[in-house]
Amino acid sequence: MGEVPRFVLGVDLDGVCADFYRGLRTIAAEWTGRPLDAVPEVVSYSLPEWNLVAWLDTHGIPYWDLCFMRDKAEVGANLYVEDAPENVEAMRKAGLATLVFTNSTNLELDPPRADSWDEVVEFVLKARDTWHAARR
Repeated sequence: MGEVPRFVLGVDLDGVCADFYRGLRTIAAEWTGRPLDAVPEVVSYSLPEWNLVAWLDTHGIPYWDLCFMRDKAEVGANLYVEDAPENVEAMRKAGLATLVFTNSTNLELDPPRADSWDEVVEFVLKARDTWHAARR
């Protein structure tokens, strides 16, 4: 029997979830219950020093996989949530469905966009339902 197709959502972490390397370091210390001095400023690829995957699990945030990639199109998502204007433009130019997570650097980008996580959830659920309906 073949594998059941799944709707894949690609979410950019830095800028969408937090100002990753600078801002998230402080948050990572809080999330993991460590003093800020115990959270390394210099990290390696995929940030194993910060134990963030454990944080996602502890707080019940569902994910299939975490991908740390320069070329986000290689993720193969059905929908992307992104904040960086150059990434949004490149993904849309490649024909990839991309929702802009609004911040002060991307106000000139065309919709669709979300100004809050509630709006992201609403958009994603509609996109997922449309995707499932097309496969019936």
